[in-house]
Amino acid sequence: MESHDYKSPTAALRMDGNSVLHLAGKGSFGLTPIAHDQLGQHAGIPSKYYDRMLAEAPDLLADNVNHWLYANPQTRLVRTLDGRVRAFLSNRYRTIDNWQVAEAILPTLIEQGNGLRIESCEVTDKRLYIKVVSPKNEAVIQRKKEENAADLHPAGWTRTVADENIVVQSGIVISNSEVGLHSFKIEPLCFILACYNGAIIPKAGMRRYHIGRHTDDAEMPFEVFADDTRQADDLALALKMRDTVKASFDQATFLQLCDTMTLTTGRKIERGPESLSNAIEEVFGFNDTTKDGVLKRLIESGDYTQWGLSNAVTAYAQDTALDYEQSTDLERTGGEILMLPVDQWSKIAKAA
Repeated sequence: MESHDYKSPTAALRMDGNSVLHLAGKGSFGLTPIAHDQLGQHAGIPSKYYDRMLAEAPDLLADNVNHWLYANPQTRLVRTLDGRVRAFLSNRYRTIDNWQVAEAILPTLIEQGNGLRIESCEVTDKRLYIKVVSPKNEAVIQRKKEENAADLHPAGWTRTVADENIVVQSGIVISNSEVGLHSFKIEPLCFILACYNGAIIPKAGMRRYHIGRHTDDAEMPFEVFADDTRQADDLALALKMRDTVKASFDQATFLQLCDTMTLTTGRKIERGPESLSNAIEEVFGFNDTTKDGVLKRLIESGDYTQWGLSNAVTAYAQDTALDYEQSTDLERTGGEILMLPVDQWSKIAKAA
């Protein structure tokens, strides 16, 4: 694969009716769907109208894009891969490439040893994912007992879940986007052995946004190379990645997280199925297919608690009809449910 990064004034860019972007003096490049989206956002063209012009009136689209490239002069970062523009980004975008992530964290993962395993990994058009689980950090989530037999059956449900305890292992999810769709992240992962579901715990770990130092506006396109300052910053970032990976497998932190999750096994769902369906659609924005899939797995489990709803979401994340991005997003939603404080959980759990 051949990749190049160019910083270019927008006045030196031109799009033609074949959806090819021409960089003055540097060549001509096709556009990926992501680059189309970013170019449309920069030009201020609503996405539905952009897509319609792309499909039905490509010359009109080129005229629109070119007008706004000239009318709104800026310097942009144009990232190319194998002859196509893969991203059209701010001049301040600080590139963190997947090879840098791998170079920084893989030796540290190998050093962990003790059966550490790569549960899955994927490079999509949008992101890199590496999901790692450590068997040496294992704990039991003790399911809380119901004190009142009448509480076993929330309205409209039939509770069938056993009172067995739940064995979990600690892990991390490492993710990065080379095309500006999110920051570099290292997030904790709770892996449930009984069903091989994983919940990604949000608002924790390390996050590094792709925002760098401002550079002067360019007069002509030029290829971007790392300077001494950038190389020193790269080294500092690699050390932070290494240290965060090591800290992510700290046993005391993992056990503290397990204590928090244990509390969720005693927080019941008090809504009936229809009311709960409406609540999770409103809070999490699930479409009908996802909502139905989650409720089906919740009913199959018979566990009508905060823990049970989280596990239903992460179970549905394993559905083969979903792609890797969709599955990972649901695993993150499952972690968000686990971390909901009591007052926010009550809004979902209690009947209106």
